[in-house]
Amino acid sequence: MTLTLPKYRLPKNLFLRPKDILVHGLGKHEMIIRVSDWPTGGGQSNVDIEAIHNEAGGSGMNVATTVSRLGGQSALVATLGAGIHGQIVWDEMIKSKVQTKYLRRVEDSDGSLLVILTRSDGDWMVMQANDKSINFTMSQVPEINEMKNFKILHIDGYSYIDQNQRPIVEESIARARQANCLISIDTSVPATEQHSKYVLNLFTKCDIVFLNETEAHNITNQTILQDMITTFQNLDIPLIALKLGSKGSILFSGHDFGEVPPIHVPVVDTIGAGDSYAGAMLLALCQDYSLHQASLWGTAAGSLACLGHGSLSNRYTIEQLKSIIKAH
Repeated sequence: MTLTLPKYRLPKNLFLRPKDILVHGLGKHEMIIRVSDWPTGGGQSNVDIEAIHNEAGGSGMNVATTVSRLGGQSALVATLGAGIHGQIVWDEMIKSKVQTKYLRRVEDSDGSLLVILTRSDGDWMVMQANDKSINFTMSQVPEINEMKNFKILHIDGYSYIDQNQRPIVEESIARARQANCLISIDTSVPATEQHSKYVLNLFTKCDIVFLNETEAHNITNQTILQDMITTFQNLDIPLIALKLGSKGSILFSGHDFGEVPPIHVPVVDTIGAGDSYAGAMLLALCQDYSLHQASLWGTAAGSLACLGHGSLSNRYTIEQLKSIIKAH
């Protein structure tokens, strides 16, 4: 493994565009409940709740918010309920200056809720209540001329699990390609467990791919990391970021690859860390940083996200991000 990363930069013509990243993804209310231990099945045993935090979250929301909090211009294509759960996401979008032009709100819905149990070791598990009326519509997808204002379209890794939503995601990608946007995509463990061939097909339509080691295993059926990398290197994808959590990340383009070391912090939980990594790295590329510097932005943002409860509670600044990079 080498520390020499692939040479990758955004095309110069994209820097003339006024906005940075358009995110097609999900926004959800996160109720983070810190517990003394995991509940066991059945019985009448007690588990102590140590703290409860209510935050906005959802993979797409996390990426868009990371970008806007760090000074970038982001917009989210999403559907929210107009009730209590959707309102938490809406309020955070306004506070963090995520553009809401492509947002749809469903009046008769409270919105979607994630109940996330966390422990003192940083581990977590999710229970979810997804309102089936919270879906994308084709009318939300920006027209090609509007997409020309953005440098990058980013696709949330949970937005294409529902097969009925895939034509809308695919249309978003098709319009972005016609608008000459760069196209970035993340995936998710459920998507790669259930629809690995479809995920791989989507990857080949994009320019930048983010995934973690479990997702890479699900797609390649490989158990050895180097074999996973080799499989992806044979695909015609300009840039792949393989997120390895506490082990850092690996970036590769064709047969060039390099390792990015982690930044270790005292972890509260790891919820949303991968989304923060993606958002910060993409924003750095939008500001014409080298891939090396952009990868440091991503690593630092992922680590800083681990200092708060849930995806977005640690409201770190660009100054803090640059400071932690310098310190490490």
